[in-house]
Amino acid sequence: MSDPPHADTLPHTGKDLPPLLVITPRGMDANILSKAIREIGFPLETIRSTDEIPEGTMEEFGSLIIAQESLSEESLEKFSTRLGRQDDWSEMPVILLAGERSGAIALREAVRAQFTRARLVVLSRPLSWVEFQTAVQSSMSNRLRQYQVRDHLRMERLLRRELNHRVKNLITTVQSIARLTRRTTGTGKDSYDDFLERLDALNNVHGMLMQMDTVGVRCDELFQELLRPYMDGDKLQLHTEPVNLFPAAAHSLGLCLYELVTNAVKYGALSHPVGTVVVDFRTDGDTAWFRWKETVPFTLTQPETMGYGSRFIGASLASVFGSPANVAYEQDGLLVEGSGPRDTVICPPEDSVGPTVHFR
Repeated sequence: MSDPPHADTLPHTGKDLPPLLVITPRGMDANILSKAIREIGFPLETIRSTDEIPEGTMEEFGSLIIAQESLSEESLEKFSTRLGRQDDWSEMPVILLAGERSGAIALREAVRAQFTRARLVVLSRPLSWVEFQTAVQSSMSNRLRQYQVRDHLRMERLLRRELNHRVKNLITTVQSIARLTRRTTGTGKDSYDDFLERLDALNNVHGMLMQMDTVGVRCDELFQELLRPYMDGDKLQLHTEPVNLFPAAAHSLGLCLYELVTNAVKYGALSHPVGTVVVDFRTDGDTAWFRWKETVPFTLTQPETMGYGSRFIGASLASVFGSPANVAYEQDGLLVEGSGPRDTVICPPEDSVGPTVHFR
């Protein structure tokens, strides 16, 4: 008989595979089963009864291996309830090791009836080493496919939330641009032309962000294009350098900057006639750093809870610089800072990352 598949054949390494949970009241059985599982490269934990399963949805386990003698009618009902609390994507793989004692067949049928939220496999003892290992590998493969479904559903929810947030921000931005245009140019054709120009710049920003996955971006041009619709005299001051950003860094910085300027237009310095914003992106030796500072004519208070925008800004800067960002609600306005190694953000002059995005 051929050897069973090894953990290395799965689309994970042994380090990130979820552990199998072995449930048996007999220490000798636990040792034998553990040896067979470790031989094919899977992590595991052992307990003596289903009552010892940690609280929660059991999402963290790759599958459960249950010796029939560890089950009773009472524990069977409790465990069935635990299985019913799984998330919709989950059907826990369960390998039941059936015995030869009196009543085994009846208990086996009860398990099948109650484990409706499980992928149940029943193995009758005595069984071969390879038969058991093959069942374990199959159950783990099944669990990993469930994890893929879980990750897909979570990403879908995240994207829907992100899309909803972006659409709301876009509508608010267009409204704010209209108010800003009216305040600075009044009404009439000049105001209309100015409004269209700012909308065109906003359209360029969205097109620009879509290109950043595959090409490098000039930092000074990126920032200028993103902020151009909001540059009204000295209200917004920009200081940056003509360096090329890696595509991932440009994408995250672009989205972060768009979030910051949108929030400033809605709630912060750019929502007030005398508020100001100073934006810096500079290098100092081996360090690159970003700074956004708003100054407002009113006292700024720390919000009780951190909103989606604030969390997004902090996460974006952390992904760029590799260290936590500083998001501070100072009395005179918002301060956002991030810094990190230059070579993770800026392309070396001698390196090529493909074509560079330029803006008209």
